Amino acid sequence: MRKFIDRQRVVIVHPERWDGLRGRTGTVLRLCRGDDAAWIEIDDEIPDGVRVFPHDDDRLNHMLFYPQECSPE
Repeated sequence: MRKFIDRQRVVIVHPERWDGLRGRTGTVLRLCRGDDAAWIEIDDEIPDGVRVFPHDDDRLNHMLFYPQECSPE
């Protein structure tokens, strides 16, 4: 992928920073204009070892990805 679109459905294909996320799907929630990254809400539970936000946070399954790490669903 070259660029995210707001509310786009994506599949994580190259999660080099985290194990266990390859093949997971999610929705682009917030675009980061400065570096083309986006906050993606992953559909399934995220393993505790890669979780960015604590369990009691509303952003529990949100992860930051770059376009080259994802493909359109």
